[in-house]
Amino acid sequence: MVALQFAGTGVRATVLTSARVTDSPHAITRIHAIDWLRALAVLAIFFGHVAYIFGVNVEATIKNAQTSVAVSVYGFFVFQWTVPLLFLLAGASSWFSLRRRSSRTYFRERLQRLLIPLLFGSAVLIPWIGYMSALNQASFEGPFWQYVPIHFERTWASSKTPQLHHGPIALYYTSWHLWFLGYLLIFSVLSLGLLRGHARIKCQSRRHQLPWRLIERNVP
Repeated sequence: MVALQFAGTGVRATVLTSARVTDSPHAITRIHAIDWLRALAVLAIFFGHVAYIFGVNVEATIKNAQTSVAVSVYGFFVFQWTVPLLFLLAGASSWFSLRRRSSRTYFRERLQRLLIPLLFGSAVLIPWIGYMSALNQASFEGPFWQYVPIHFERTWASSKTPQLHHGPIALYYTSWHLWFLGYLLIFSVLSLGLLRGHARIKCQSRRHQLPWRLIERNVP
């Protein structure tokens, strides 16, 4: 197997004696640009969700009495590129992760980082958001503990909608703002074989180096 190591502006190929990818204590040089892009995208999405409260969108979970067109324009602009960018960066991170992890380790880490937060957030955090939304829209009055069973009843009822039987769109109704964790988990599992194959490909030309490889080879 051929492992690629980035050094300066060049790429160094090292031939390994085993064809199996195993965990290695030698970490590949970290690309801080990916970390910065991810942090900035998350920050932009955070303010984008806040903007929804003051926007003119009538479908917002929580609405303020006073709205702003300018804030709505910002929210619309942010969500056009930040979510696709996060999926792009997730694919790039997965590709680099598989260069120094076995498939089993990679799969276990994705379960820990995606599935557990998804289940915890859907069971603990989302009911609270639903409660605040119900109070804001005057669809419920009472303490939180009385709303919790109503939330899960509404979630179960929405899962029976025919449109939700056609794909992972159901995650949007069961996990609300955490839908992307479920999508990332699905993409990570389905694309594991493809990403593993890409991680073993030897870089033969400048065109296959960064940033072309991130754009051309990336799977969300």
